[in-house]
Amino acid sequence: MKPEEIEFEIWWKRLRRKYPELDEFHRHYLEGETAAEIATRAGLSESGVKRRIERAKRRLLRILTGARGGLRAGRSERKSGERISP
Repeated sequence: MKPEEIEFEIWWKRLRRKYPELDEFHRHYLEGETAAEIATRAGLSESGVKRRIERAKRRLLRILTGARGGLRAGRSERKSGERISP
């Protein structure tokens, strides 16, 4: 793995810990699981999983574009000393 790939993996794992809905996003889009499969494994409804995936997409868009609440903006929303960086 290249250093930038390792950095991305670390960044992505930190984001998934901070924002649990990214776990469903990861499993759906990166591992190819259906919402029904994720729901069965997690003990959630399929519609609930779909909503979490949609929230995750919106969250990622805000993070990647630096919108309020993203990694670079909205520092006042983060706890003191908390830092997530790519």
